[in-house]
Amino acid sequence: MKLNNMTKGMLVCLSLFAVIGCKKTGKEETAAEASAAQSAETETENIAENPASDFEYALTDDMSGVKIVSYKGERVNIRIPSEIEGMPVVELGESIFFRSGSNDKVASVIVPDSVTKLDEAVFSGSKSLRKVVLPEHITNLPSGAFSGCAALTSYIIPKHIKTIETSVFSGSGLESIVIPDDVTFIARSSGFGPGYVFSGCRELRSVTLPSTLTEIPDYMFDKCESLLSIDIPATVTRIGAHAFSGCTALDELIIPDSVVSIGKDAFDNLKVTSLVIPDSVTDLQCVFNTCKELESIHLPNSLTKIPNDMFWEECTKIKSLNLPESVTTIGEKAFSKMYNLEEVIIPDSLQSVSFTIYGNDSESFKDSKLPLATQKRLRDLGYTGRFRN
Repeated sequence: MKLNNMTKGMLVCLSLFAVIGCKKTGKEETAAEASAAQSAETETENIAENPASDFEYALTDDMSGVKIVSYKGERVNIRIPSEIEGMPVVELGESIFFRSGSNDKVASVIVPDSVTKLDEAVFSGSKSLRKVVLPEHITNLPSGAFSGCAALTSYIIPKHIKTIETSVFSGSGLESIVIPDDVTFIARSSGFGPGYVFSGCRELRSVTLPSTLTEIPDYMFDKCESLLSIDIPATVTRIGAHAFSGCTALDELIIPDSVVSIGKDAFDNLKVTSLVIPDSVTDLQCVFNTCKELESIHLPNSLTKIPNDMFWEECTKIKSLNLPESVTTIGEKAFSKMYNLEEVIIPDSLQSVSFTIYGNDSESFKDSKLPLATQKRLRDLGYTGRFRN
């Protein structure tokens, strides 16, 4: 097979996968820069196949073809051959550039149509990788596929990708991404849950989620400290543990009425000043004691238990909050050391509450200064601990 025919065939059946990563400067890109970027893309598309000698390879487990184990060549723009030693290249192994120490130089990869399987963390740790072209029959991005790809600043998910596994982009340089409606987040093949997809993407500012999404998995945006805003689709019913933990630039978050469950530390260290937990939420496991900028919050009227340490010590800017009419238990130190708390709205229908005992007494409102009438109402409900006078 002649190289020029092979190149033409592959260009027909491959779809553009990702991602030219040009760091944004905040200024409009000049015509010269745009021309250079376009030239670089054209050059990438026209590169010749790498020779087999650039790779370490082996037979696949089922001996149906060749598996690329690692890259040892010098080229920065790579076109993986479709055939080696007369056998089709059908699989790309785990961390194929990281294993050989070439992860600092590889800028682009074109994967041939012969490849049917991508192993976990296939491009992981490729610090200079900006672009990948995948065959149209590849429908899944495996776990950790682009984890740690620092130069991957922009990303367009092709139409043929239908599932994304855990940690696919974790620790990458992504600045923005749009997830199409027909993409589903799934657990990796080894069984680990579907979370951590964008965990540690410290430059990520903008995300568009699928309108069909039903769950924001655990740690999905953990430590995305540049994330400015996000729209949670009205189809989401669960926000996982640590889902938005460490999103320190996120100053507004609207939770839709479809959500019924919020996991542990889902909003840890958020800088939001106001938050409404809708009445649809019946399972609230997260606490807000690291949300130092929080000034107002609405707790859901469907809530039966307020967790331990919910607002303890750090929530000093909250002046007013409500006790849900359905609450039956208030955890230890739940409202302790809320030094500026001036009002607790207690519904008339609330007649009895169980206060968790810490040591010999309840400390649910310890060191929180409240009006005498509110103190009396809490005493009537069964609180025996101290207030701040």
